[in-house]
Amino acid sequence: MGITMLVFRPHRLKTIGFVALLLVLLLPWALRNHARTGRFILSDGGPVAAAHFHLPEVLTAAQAPNTAHYRQELYERAARTNWEDSTSSAAYFTALRHDLHRAFLAHPLAWVSVQLRKAGGILVAPGRGHIATYFGAGGLAKVISGVSMLYSAVLVAALVLCLLRWRHLPPG
Repeated sequence: MGITMLVFRPHRLKTIGFVALLLVLLLPWALRNHARTGRFILSDGGPVAAAHFHLPEVLTAAQAPNTAHYRQELYERAARTNWEDSTSSAAYFTALRHDLHRAFLAHPLAWVSVQLRKAGGILVAPGRGHIATYFGAGGLAKVISGVSMLYSAVLVAALVLCLLRWRHLPPG
């Protein structure tokens, strides 16, 4: 143990332990996906959500020429995909990732501004749009919105405290 402490400082041991834990938890799922789809990934959910909900806003913010037709092209591409064929569905998801990479490289400022706006909306207003949709404007909706705003305030306070504490940590 003493030799280990000389070779690896405690923060390195924590880092190695964290990486090992991540591998133990995530590797089986990635291997399962590889066996089923032939692709070593955790999920296609992120690229699908980004392509459908973020990329149109990025294209609009950047005033890209293909903005008006992007969603329709996306729906047509999905309709043409044979979801029973793993090669066809893999090609669909690969094309989505390509769209996202191309848009990020072409419009990095628009991409970052949309992501920051959406992240800020999630942080300071989690679920309020859905609350109004599902609960209307009655008393229950006001209570749920109040809890949501309280939760948002706690999140913002926790982030600020973490950032302040992080600034004062001794270097490595």
